[in-house]
Amino acid sequence: METFKNSMRNDAAAQRRRSARLGAVLVCGVVALGCLPADAQTQRISFGFEEPAWTGVPGEVVDDSTFGLDGVAVGGATTANATPVVLTDPGTCRYGVFDGANGYVEVADNAALDITAELTVAAWIYLRSTPTELHTIVSKDTNFEYHIDSQRRVYWWWNDSSNTTRSITGTTQLALNQWYHVAITYESGAQRIYVNGTLEGTTASHAGMLATNALPLFVGTDWNFPSRIFDGYIDEVRVVADALTAAEVQALRDETHPCANTAQFTI
Repeated sequence: METFKNSMRNDAAAQRRRSARLGAVLVCGVVALGCLPADAQTQRISFGFEEPAWTGVPGEVVDDSTFGLDGVAVGGATTANATPVVLTDPGTCRYGVFDGANGYVEVADNAALDITAELTVAAWIYLRSTPTELHTIVSKDTNFEYHIDSQRRVYWWWNDSSNTTRSITGTTQLALNQWYHVAITYESGAQRIYVNGTLEGTTASHAGMLATNALPLFVGTDWNFPSRIFDGYIDEVRVVADALTAAEVQALRDETHPCANTAQFTI
């Protein structure tokens, strides 16, 4: 039975990657209210977290982008489907579960993640507790760190190419036990935070390029800060080498896909 499940998972991952290689036109066919804006070259990470479970095997967290930057679940992070963002098929299906103590996903450094000029990072998040300091959504250390702060606002921190530290904070205090789509976009002279597709934090004062590094990318924690492990659910993680427009961020928010494990839904 386990071999059969793994085969189903691998076949589904292969199909999603084949679709991604065809670019945004085909992907539009599985989007509920818009078209996926990131084409096959600019989309560097695409995690749907559709695996039936994670057990800590390298490569088991499947990246659906053409780059295939699969990750590994650490510390007991796993998936569930009882409380998805969209409880339909197509929908958002399964999601990652992070315990606030040990669990996260790690992706090895790769040249495809050396994004310097334009960047978008987006995800659905569901907070189960208020951070005492920060809970990390996605981080690649100095390149970008994208957190929830102690007031439950989106907090984004990065270094520019001259090693100057920058940051921007959103205005919405996120409620606990509720899904939110949160996104950040970077281009020289314009950095923006979106919550549920609405622009709520912006600055035009930071110009230049983003710093890069040789560190892993993390979902649910930050490099060398175990106290920042996320407590809640994360889904539909995207890292894009482009500064998406508001309409494109909204298209990411509205994206759905077929649920490979529909029979396993728990309500």
